[in-house]
Amino acid sequence: MDTGAAVHHLQTYERVWRDFDLINEAQPTKANGAPGRLDPSGQTAGIRLGLPFCRDLTPDSVDDPELSRFIAAHPQSTYSTVQLACTFTPDADDEYTRATLQVFLSRADDQNTPPLPVAYSMSPRRQVDTGTPVTFTLTASVLFVEAAVEMTRPLRRDKVFLQAMNIKLPDPGWEFRRTPKSRIDGPHDLALVTVAPTNVPVHGRLAVNAEVRRKGMPGWFRTRPEDAAALTFTITG
Repeated sequence: MDTGAAVHHLQTYERVWRDFDLINEAQPTKANGAPGRLDPSGQTAGIRLGLPFCRDLTPDSVDDPELSRFIAAHPQSTYSTVQLACTFTPDADDEYTRATLQVFLSRADDQNTPPLPVAYSMSPRRQVDTGTPVTFTLTASVLFVEAAVEMTRPLRRDKVFLQAMNIKLPDPGWEFRRTPKSRIDGPHDLALVTVAPTNVPVHGRLAVNAEVRRKGMPGWFRTRPEDAAALTFTITG
């Protein structure tokens, strides 16, 4: 499917931002093994997430004829776009050295048998260490094109700032890495296309992990279990 001439843009929407605390994986414990009290100044980090905006793709909802025909030719599957964003705002004494934003997909009918919902495509797939912020316009067809592109050019790991992971799996995500020229800082737009059986709603859940150097000391932080409901969303299917 050649969708290079695509003109169907992802739908403009009013982004909803929400701030979340990340807790330190190495939580202090009391002598009896019970959880100790966290020091908010030293045991939490923060991230701002643009909550997911989801939309099913139908033959009539896209402007690209070839993409429309592709969707129509697969009536047993529902393709949906999920747009989200994240903003890293490290404190003065903090430096994010690595971070992952992961999406866990599952069938809302609680059946764990195939076909399972997966990420058919993701954008961006990769950003290299240029030291210059990368901007791009997301289109539904661009996402489908990227699904067919295999990245074969080898790159040194320390040159890759952003890498999509687990494409074609139920737990896709993006990994950010501090590089010599690029800090993990500021906003990032992300999007994926999911595919699931038709008429099967899909649940999604976001999770964030971050390695933060605070005053030179590394720590690994993650989203709090009590925020699970706020990080969950539904794709209609």
